[in-house]
Amino acid sequence: MQNGSLSYLDSIRKTKGCENLIDTFCSMCEKDKQKAAASINSENLQFATLYVLIPTLERQGIKEDLSQRNKIAIDICSKIKQEKCEFSPEEKSKEKTLEWILTSGKNDDGFSDDFDEIIDMAASLLIIIYKSKRVFDHISDLIFQRNRKGAFTHDLVWALLSSQDIRALESVAQYLKSENDKDVALAANILNLDESLVKKGGEYLKYIKWLGENQKYIKFTGETYQQTSEPKLYFLDLTSKYLGRIISGSENLLNAEKDLVDWFNVLDDNAKEKLARFSHMLNKRNIRLWKEWISKPLSEQIKIALKYMGGKP
Repeated sequence: MQNGSLSYLDSIRKTKGCENLIDTFCSMCEKDKQKAAASINSENLQFATLYVLIPTLERQGIKEDLSQRNKIAIDICSKIKQEKCEFSPEEKSKEKTLEWILTSGKNDDGFSDDFDEIIDMAASLLIIIYKSKRVFDHISDLIFQRNRKGAFTHDLVWALLSSQDIRALESVAQYLKSENDKDVALAANILNLDESLVKKGGEYLKYIKWLGENQKYIKFTGETYQQTSEPKLYFLDLTSKYLGRIISGSENLLNAEKDLVDWFNVLDDNAKEKLARFSHMLNKRNIRLWKEWISKPLSEQIKIALKYMGGKP
């Protein structure tokens, strides 16, 4: 949303601090309010600079000269402070402004508790109300940025995985490649991976391959870190993978599948994983042979799978 170059006011804030920014902006208003308004309406302005200047804008009486983005951002800040966050998916201008708040504000995370609350709420609204897919990487960046500082990440993890989108997991998986041990540990925790194995390296490519194979059958649990210190945030639905289609419960099963599923569910987890993997592989390679195989009793299916996979399924 921005071309990367700092606006004049951002430069003042970053090099000379917030007090100097306020003094500079007040002087600009005294000399030429239209130029002052144009400066804060800069397309490259970062949210943190607007946030710092909100009280000054009100005192200087130039709120009416602000851009639509800035007016909406100030309104969003006010609503979050008053806990009146009512947003509609149809309000595209608010979606665009929330994205600006998140993407331009994430690097100033930790500025203040109120500021961080606005960033968190922007992330949550973009995922839950606007179903945005563009912000997954930004939210993941913020999660791991906070984790390195020992700051609170649970609400952001919940917001990210509330999307129930495989691309959210992919954005977290990028941190399996990090040289920072804290990044790797958190990524492993979120993705339900064994941290000791991840630290040996090469786990990122293995995980992405696994994700590509199983994305159709991954289900998100809705568990959160508020409920348990080690939530299982998603799982692989092995029964659906075994049957080659998504099932939501026993009522969704065909008569021919019910006995198969009953027997399948008696198997231990390792056997289920192997048989589901064989079923998936055969289904992709030769649908005719798969239909013949899946119609056989489970004991026969296991014998056939053993010939190809070796060992105990």
